[in-house]
Amino acid sequence: MDSTFILRSDELDIKFLESIRSLYKDSQMIQITISNTSDSNLDNNETKEEYFHRLEKAARAVDKGHKVSFTTNEFDKLVNETLK
Repeated sequence: MDSTFILRSDELDIKFLESIRSLYKDSQMIQITISNTSDSNLDNNETKEEYFHRLEKAARAVDKGHKVSFTTNEFDKLVNETLK
């Protein structure tokens, strides 16, 4: 499973790490990659609490099976069809 989290650096705290741990509780190893981003629309006036509420709501949705998954080949096919 792959996940992308976009957040401000001041939002990186233990609660965020605990949410990742919960999301990947069945995994023995995970990989975390960090990069700078500037096109994430994080300049809105969402508070830290609102952001984490939204993040936790999304994690619960994934836990309930509300997610989209596909193979690499399926993704490639979708991209090619979309670009036609």
